[in-house]
Amino acid sequence: MGISKRVPGALTALLLLTGGLLAPVPAQAASIGAVHTTAAFDDDPEEGAPEDGLEDGLALDAESYAKDFGVTAEEARTRLTAQSEYGRLVEEIEAAHPDIFAGSTVDHGGDFGLRVRFTGDQVPEKAAELVKGAPAVTLEAGARYSLIEAEKIIDSTGTNLDTHGAVEGVFYDSTNEKFVLDMVGAATGDRSAEAVTASLRATLPASLPAEIRSAEIRLTPQSAADGQRGGLPMTSCTSGFSVRNASGVKGILTAGHCGNSQSYHYFGSSTWLATTFRSQARNATSDVQWHTRPSNLSYPRFHASSTSATRTLTGRVVRSGQNGDYVCHRGKTTGYSCGTVSTISYRPTWSNACNGVTCSATWIRVSGSGLKCYPGDSGGPWFNAYKAYGIYKGQSSTGTGTAGCNWAVYMAINYISNINVSLLYG
Repeated sequence: MGISKRVPGALTALLLLTGGLLAPVPAQAASIGAVHTTAAFDDDPEEGAPEDGLEDGLALDAESYAKDFGVTAEEARTRLTAQSEYGRLVEEIEAAHPDIFAGSTVDHGGDFGLRVRFTGDQVPEKAAELVKGAPAVTLEAGARYSLIEAEKIIDSTGTNLDTHGAVEGVFYDSTNEKFVLDMVGAATGDRSAEAVTASLRATLPASLPAEIRSAEIRLTPQSAADGQRGGLPMTSCTSGFSVRNASGVKGILTAGHCGNSQSYHYFGSSTWLATTFRSQARNATSDVQWHTRPSNLSYPRFHASSTSATRTLTGRVVRSGQNGDYVCHRGKTTGYSCGTVSTISYRPTWSNACNGVTCSATWIRVSGSGLKCYPGDSGGPWFNAYKAYGIYKGQSSTGTGTAGCNWAVYMAINYISNINVSLLYG
């Protein structure tokens, strides 16, 4: 059994620590998309964009959270404010203890809080110092694997899972210390889920590590794919966040698999404007590209739950601080919806998931009863309130509603460094 240390503190204390809830700033907005899509980011009024207001992103995401977890809107706001602070803490903890950091998760149950785990038999003193004064944080020793060790086990599977045919992805569930395989299959009238699972397990190559051969199998009824594919009448994507390069040139993000020739239009407009492709990264960790617009201007705003009002981007949460977080996204096809991060160590294995190379176990997997995901959402922003989390990559989905979304996958926002750009903040 591991050793744990609970750092005391009321959640409401966080509002004092952070100076109150995040406050939006008025802004003007428009939208942009990819390959003849509508969009999830702003534009400048000189190009004819309407002058729109700024939405209360924290309140809107809290409304969705309250519905998913059965709490009041006030409690939801308090929890999401705490979650925002947790991301920074976990990033600092991992940087201080990379070799023994075993992952973190946010518990959204009745005893809400952050749990951070380490290998070894002692909670490191530096970690305890970092979280001193932070509300509802538990530090635990005794984890079986560090996050680095678990990801090495996943990466050691090589192409065995990529060529299997029924394996859509593999990940490490650091919360419950187990490896998990997403495999295509479903119970039928004469075959139970247990029988289907046993049959699929028998097809796993003997050369796989024992931890993967014995992994939990979660059945998914639909093969996964990058989000621009999947039967739409036209290949289409969504734009992400505004960025700039070292020279100060500004542009927008979308997914790398969406294609280099892209156009956008404002919400409510039928006028298409072409963009200029700048660069992309499609590899084991990244699926992202950026474009400049005719005006070469961009602003730190994005569309989230509204096609008129926008949000101002104020920060980001890097991959290490995202596990268990409640996150939302905007997509061309499905609009706005939210779910919970189930792992930050996902390795997609669906067909050509990483452009001909084996994906690394660095992708983010999201699921939830209120989540919607479908082809066309690729490239769109993942966020919570006013902070960036990532760029939409793909999904396993049978339809555009919540019942059709099995899970979605995105690239953590810190990997935009692979195309030498940084986010624009307001």
